[in-house]
Amino acid sequence: MTLIEAGMITLVAMLLVFFVLAALGGALVLFKKIFKEMKDD
Repeated sequence: MTLIEAGMITLVAMLLVFFVLAALGGALVLFKKIFKEMKDD
């Protein structure tokens, strides 16, 4: 495995982790918003 391949794999892995964290964060914010609205009703 060359250095360029290793770098690309690392970059892709970091992007995947970032997207997963962003999705989880977004879902959490959405869930809190829905829960708050349900509580208010």
